[in-house]
Amino acid sequence: MEENSDIPVYTDVEAVFKQRKTTEDKVQMIATCTLNGKTNRSVWIEVPTVLYNGYKGKVRIIEFNVKNGLLEVLKVQKA
Repeated sequence: MEENSDIPVYTDVEAVFKQRKTTEDKVQMIATCTLNGKTNRSVWIEVPTVLYNGYKGKVRIIEFNVKNGLLEVLKVQKA
């Protein structure tokens, strides 16, 4: 069976969480990642505000859903 090369593969997704957010339900921002084996690519991510406010500094996104080229973040860890 052939692999479908149209499906993007995101790995090593990292972002920097800065100041706390209070207004939005979710925070959209740019993260860096490896995309289809190419390093140092940018991707838009959407992070629940509660999760965003729980961390400060560089984080690794370890669980996410892909929705229309946007990564919906489910779980992060300190990088």
